[in-house]
Amino acid sequence: MKIRIILITLSLSLLFCGRAFAVGSWTAQDSTTKRSLFSIFFHDEQHGWALSMDTLLRTTNGGQNWTASPTVFSSDIPHSMDIWFTGTDTGYMIKNNKIYYTINSGLNWSIQDTGYKYSALRKVFFINHQKGWAVGGTHIYTIPIYPGDTSFMTRQIMKTVDGINWTTVLFNSSNNPNMSPLNSIAFMDSNNGVAVGDYGNVIVTTDGGSSWKDGNGGTTQGLYKVAVVGPGKYYAVGYNGTIISSVDSGKTWIQYPSGTGAWLNDVKFVDSLNGWIVGDSGKIFYTSDGGNNWLPQSAGTNADINSIAALALDKAWAVAGNWPGSHVDNGKIYYYSESVGVSINNPVITEPSNFSVSNFPNPFINKTVISYSLPCKGKTSLIIYNIAGQLVRTLVNEEKMTGKYHTVWNGQDNNNRKAAQGVYFCKLESGNVKIVNKMILAK
Repeated sequence: MKIRIILITLSLSLLFCGRAFAVGSWTAQDSTTKRSLFSIFFHDEQHGWALSMDTLLRTTNGGQNWTASPTVFSSDIPHSMDIWFTGTDTGYMIKNNKIYYTINSGLNWSIQDTGYKYSALRKVFFINHQKGWAVGGTHIYTIPIYPGDTSFMTRQIMKTVDGINWTTVLFNSSNNPNMSPLNSIAFMDSNNGVAVGDYGNVIVTTDGGSSWKDGNGGTTQGLYKVAVVGPGKYYAVGYNGTIISSVDSGKTWIQYPSGTGAWLNDVKFVDSLNGWIVGDSGKIFYTSDGGNNWLPQSAGTNADINSIAALALDKAWAVAGNWPGSHVDNGKIYYYSESVGVSINNPVITEPSNFSVSNFPNPFINKTVISYSLPCKGKTSLIIYNIAGQLVRTLVNEEKMTGKYHTVWNGQDNNNRKAAQGVYFCKLESGNVKIVNKMILAK
């Protein structure tokens, strides 16, 4: 697998009343492992995990320090690996055809075999503390399924509704490219989701994964990662610099130019406007306009960047590593520190510097604390919308001074009725500036 290791802390800020961009530098640090890292996940600003072939790195202080925890992984080279935590203690890892489960922040793991020897899981996704999906598949070149065949492919989707037991909801084996392996999955709520895979395959569900229909991805390039951006909106990235987007819940897709032929491995959005894409050969792209334009960034490396975790405009981490044989800069961590430049006429820079909104915990059960920052005085609104774009709760609607604020949403609408579980969007608006934060209300 990939040997060069990079942990990248991206720190980008938008300044309002003007618009700003972050300009920074990268410094290399040593990590606590010499193994390549393939996946990274942050549950909140303090608790994060980074995954190698046989080692799990864990931080409780936002990445300032990392400690290595041994995993139950065997030392064989994986086809794919991924990690997801639904809380600071409960998490999931996948490697090849196994799912790993922890309830103590990764110190100990139990294993569930998927039952399919020739199908490797590739990505895992959870919509709340209990409901999640894992996708995968494999190209097999030595075992025929049909007379005369010398190869076939599998694709697979597994689902859990209790966070412990997994069942297969989709499994196909075929030599048809339309049945090729699936590489990533994302859900807007408990029912509506999209999975993407090799040969540009896109499939869509509206019933939680019980049934799937083909979506028109508009490309034959392999797709490696899909992410939810907002109500009905997804982005997916993949082979040969492919970037595609859907605004109709995955039914149709539009392709965007990336300016690169590199494999793009991951995409993450922190709100409806701001997101990152990372890929091979050190590629990083950033958007502040919902993906209409992607601007390149540099991490100071040519290593393949495999995964990124992004929580806010100034809080994102990424890991990278090359395939076996490079043995370059093993154990290095690349840290990004920022300065700020302004890109709109007549800017006003005040404290705090960020126009931002976030919530913790996320996902949440009964209530969540919404934190937001205003760099300039103005009429301010903070409104909760459901996945259909309907107004659920108005939390703030008044003049606000510059500063940092906190408010609590108790999961109820304006009529004090408890909102249903699922994805909600918190829109912060002040002056002519709007940003949106995605929240997940669990049972």
